[in-house]
Amino acid sequence: MQQKTIDYLIIFLIILFVTFLILTLSFINPSGYMTGDSYNYLRLSGRIIEGHGFFLPSDGRDGAVEKWFAIWPVGYPVLISAVAFTFGVSTFLASKILNILLISTAILSLYSVLGRKGLIVSFILLTASSFRNYTMTWSEAPFLTSLIILCLFLGKIIDKDFKLKNQYLIILFFLLILPFLFRYVGLFVVAPTFLVAIYLFFQGRKRESFLILVIISFSIIFCIIYLINNFQLTGYATGMARPLTNEENQFLLINLIKSILQEFILILPSWDTKNLIQNIVVGAWLLFSSFLLFIILKNTRQASNAINVNSFSNLFMIFGLIYLCAIISLRWTSNFSHLGFTYRLLSPGFSLFFIGLFIWFLDKSKNRYNPVIIFAVITVFLVGLGNLYSSIGKHGLNLNFLIHIDKMKKIYAKLPDTAVVVFGERELKYLRPNIKIAYPKEMTESNYNESWDEFLFNLENTSPIFVETRKQSKKYNLYHESVGIVIKALPQNKVLQIRKSLKK
Repeated sequence: MQQKTIDYLIIFLIILFVTFLILTLSFINPSGYMTGDSYNYLRLSGRIIEGHGFFLPSDGRDGAVEKWFAIWPVGYPVLISAVAFTFGVSTFLASKILNILLISTAILSLYSVLGRKGLIVSFILLTASSFRNYTMTWSEAPFLTSLIILCLFLGKIIDKDFKLKNQYLIILFFLLILPFLFRYVGLFVVAPTFLVAIYLFFQGRKRESFLILVIISFSIIFCIIYLINNFQLTGYATGMARPLTNEENQFLLINLIKSILQEFILILPSWDTKNLIQNIVVGAWLLFSSFLLFIILKNTRQASNAINVNSFSNLFMIFGLIYLCAIISLRWTSNFSHLGFTYRLLSPGFSLFFIGLFIWFLDKSKNRYNPVIIFAVITVFLVGLGNLYSSIGKHGLNLNFLIHIDKMKKIYAKLPDTAVVVFGERELKYLRPNIKIAYPKEMTESNYNESWDEFLFNLENTSPIFVETRKQSKKYNLYHESVGIVIKALPQNKVLQIRKSLKK
């Protein structure tokens, strides 16, 4: 009883630590730790709250209709809107609260199933790449949490902790489709789950094997129906054309090797080798880690014949490796990340693999957990301190995101709901989710670059037309030369009305 009380106190302190870091870092950073994808999630969340379902405003062209949200699955925006509605907060703050709840759920799940071992291995979620994904408004946060819960659930099935009754089959079905609802690559879970079914079959548990195969089939059918619906509403299974990669194999291989090596630097999501302070910190951490690893391996060798690798260790490592194979194969053939292989793409797989590896170490250590605990605590401390030091050094202690957003609110407040904004910025998607945002057509999405006059002619004539001359408009080199001529002639960093609504 006393041990559990201590464990729960540690979990409480970890959640406080996570809450402080995620909220502080998000509000200090002017971007709120968000990217273009993040604003699209928030835009749909705002639309859901206002009763528009999974449809976004049109692109402002004459005759255009609302667009089905399909480039990303709807799972993450749905959760954000649920939190925003429940707590009565903005979708931005809801996304951060949600991520805190998600990482807390993952920690509690690991502890409830694996006990103190689960609490120790949960520190992996607080290392550089994993924690950055939970700090950002990215779908990788619910994606990783859902995978952790799925691995734990399958491990309990293998260990015969419960019989596969109807309620557990329903839970398994939802756990298999959840990763897909957060990221399309989540469909990969059917492969390792299929391996679990095969394993149970050869263990003589044919009934359970058959039931799992049935649930896998239903989950695949669900995903196929989802993609078919996307195709019918957008013309593409995943909402847009996915161009083939244009990088050479050598570039991708070198980029992949660098990214894999970076994943083992658990204290920095992106190590800048030109930064002297980072080099010193990483060097010291590597020496310290090597010493502790030697002790851990020594304990492991001494206990190697005592304890077998458990099912949870195997499951986490298998899921992690199969995910990595899936995402690397997709990135090798499709150009969906201009940065190549990043911690955002690889981190979920390595997080799962490292969790499995840590479970293996702990199983082999004859309850000698101290070296692993020291390694985890020091690493997590460096991650938190490093993130705070970097953010405060760059941005100070002001609530820079709130200052920036308040400024943008005032700028966008004058726009009518019927407006079409050419080159609308990311903040417009979050602050005014119902306003249409338009761009001229370019060669990559059509057979020609649309001229400025053609573009204006094709816009809705019943809506007032505005143009925003900030960052997005600076990319005029992507478009017809006439677009650049117009943008350069306009006052910069403004939202300007260029045409009133024309009544038919």
